[in-house]
Amino acid sequence: MVEQGFMLWQKIQKEYPGYRNPKFDNDPGDDRNRVRPLKPVIYLYPEKEMDINVTLKFESEELYTWPQVDDNLGWSVTAKPDGMLTDASGEEYPYLFWESKTTDYKWVDFSEGFVVAADETENFLRDKLKLLGLNSREYTDFITFWGPKLRKNKYNLIRFETDAYNLAMPINIEPAPASIQRVFMVYKSLNSPLILPLQKLKPFTRKGYTVIEWGGMVMPEIVN
Repeated sequence: MVEQGFMLWQKIQKEYPGYRNPKFDNDPGDDRNRVRPLKPVIYLYPEKEMDINVTLKFESEELYTWPQVDDNLGWSVTAKPDGMLTDASGEEYPYLFWESKTTDYKWVDFSEGFVVAADETENFLRDKLKLLGLNSREYTDFITFWGPKLRKNKYNLIRFETDAYNLAMPINIEPAPASIQRVFMVYKSLNSPLILPLQKLKPFTRKGYTVIEWGGMVMPEIVN
């Protein structure tokens, strides 16, 4: 099975160099070309109670936010050190949420990554997310959202985008945090495992006023 998976990976590398620009249907209206970044959530942890503004600085389709914002002007909230957020009306929230659709995913690079069997999902996610700086509350939120989706597949090809995601979907935060980590998981289902170079992840240490974001998306199918 592993040998077959390796042959498939060689085929993908040959036909789709770097797996960066897969051969998708060219019709921009085709839903196979549209992916939805699912449940990106943003946690704010100031060292003392602070008024913070967060603005999404990218174009998006079918944008949904919670708390809701108008015309992508951003959120204005009061944040406490424990992460609890309060808006101008006095409503409380544990994090900021946004979701949209996009056809721009050329920044995703699957030349390195992780092949994870279904029954290894939770342990894999916990270990990698802790390395990337998420605390127990955050990685539990992540696992309970993504775990059931990943478990539906026999194997998953997984990659964590941080720097590329930050460039593709920038945000602006005022006042600026002392440390920020934006973890974005992209994945694709596999029927059999592949052998490919492992992605090298950078450990993250939280310092002072910290912002953490996590989200992810499943890549559309390749059109053969």
